[in-house]
Amino acid sequence: MKTLLSVLCIGMLGIISASAQSTEQPEGAGSAASPYQIKSVGNLLWMSMNVVSSQGAYYEIANDIDAGETSSWYGGQGFQPIGSQYSQFRGKIIGKNHTISNLYVNRGMSPHVGLLGYVEGGSVENLNLKNCTVSGQMYAGILAGYMNGSSVTGCKVSGNISCYGNYAGGIVGQSYQTPISKSCADQISVYGANYVGGIVGENLAGSTLSYCYSIGSVANNNGTYAGGLTGWSHEKISICYSRTTVSGIDRVGGLAGQSSNPIDQCYAAGNVYGQSNVGGLAGYSGRDISNSYWDKQLSGLDICIGNDTSFGKNLGLTTQQMKQRNSYAGWDFNSVWGMTSSFNNGYPYLKSMSTFTTVLNAHDIHYCTGEDGLLLEWPTEMNGMLEYSQDLIEWQSVPEEFIQEQNKYNIFKADSISTTAGKLFFRLAL
Repeated sequence: MKTLLSVLCIGMLGIISASAQSTEQPEGAGSAASPYQIKSVGNLLWMSMNVVSSQGAYYEIANDIDAGETSSWYGGQGFQPIGSQYSQFRGKIIGKNHTISNLYVNRGMSPHVGLLGYVEGGSVENLNLKNCTVSGQMYAGILAGYMNGSSVTGCKVSGNISCYGNYAGGIVGQSYQTPISKSCADQISVYGANYVGGIVGENLAGSTLSYCYSIGSVANNNGTYAGGLTGWSHEKISICYSRTTVSGIDRVGGLAGQSSNPIDQCYAAGNVYGQSNVGGLAGYSGRDISNSYWDKQLSGLDICIGNDTSFGKNLGLTTQQMKQRNSYAGWDFNSVWGMTSSFNNGYPYLKSMSTFTTVLNAHDIHYCTGEDGLLLEWPTEMNGMLEYSQDLIEWQSVPEEFIQEQNKYNIFKADSISTTAGKLFFRLAL
């Protein structure tokens, strides 16, 4: 009998050893001059297991990390988030534009889930999280479940987030005193009960959103507060956009389910579905919305904010108008925004957040197609003469009466020129 028990014990130890995860202490001292060098999944797990010493520590992502093996960790629960409500992460992560891919977190009975669980007084910059899966009880985001007194800059995430309770966001579940800037959630799917958003489930006081965008889908479980960027925004949103499909029951908006502060120089271009307080930009809001627009064709809505159906009718544009620079009065298409028919589906994009590069010269003309046919536009400051040709040999000037001026752009409808030729070519002669 003793021999049998001994064999059983050895077998059990073998099973435990095979399923246990091993930490790997990183190189470095954790100082600003010598940050911890995070090079592997083992290093990330070490961060989780040693979060109590993260106060003021620096962590540098030294290379790309494939975290795919985390899907089999802890009996299918995946990676253990770095930081909890009782032991917060308080360090600084320097991503150096490296990517952590295929991270798996499946903590259905636990709150505060993501790569980081609970962050207090920390920061994350220039980190990419690609094709990640995060699920939890509440407070769920690919980067972090909850952040307080922190900052997020230059981060990009993609993947799936699901939350049985409240506060699910593409980047952060809920933020307080935590600005999020120059960050995006691209190709994301966010699902939760209430407070769901493409960037953040709820951004509380001090948590501004700027130079951010989301692309994907956001939905809540027959609940309230669903938005392309945020479920409920308590702070200013500026220079952001959402190309996200949003669905919910009450307080559903293309940018925000509810907004309690200004929205400026933003746009929404996605389907929006809801039953009450549904708007192209916000489900429920005051009238502090300026220089912002939504695609009324794509959204199926002619209402700007759901609780005030008379406000902002002029902010709803057709799909073709959304793809014309002249529609965005006061927007900076030199240094802040870009627009080209071959990128971002023709909608404006943020130059600081894009890998798209193109060399423009004085003869470039932006074009878009839609219900008005082919439209050409170019800045009035170029002072050029628009010409057309049927054979690229003989050129004729387009009559000035066919060219309209709007918001410092010249606009020309190509079908203004009648021709029997199959094609027409256009150029700007300076």
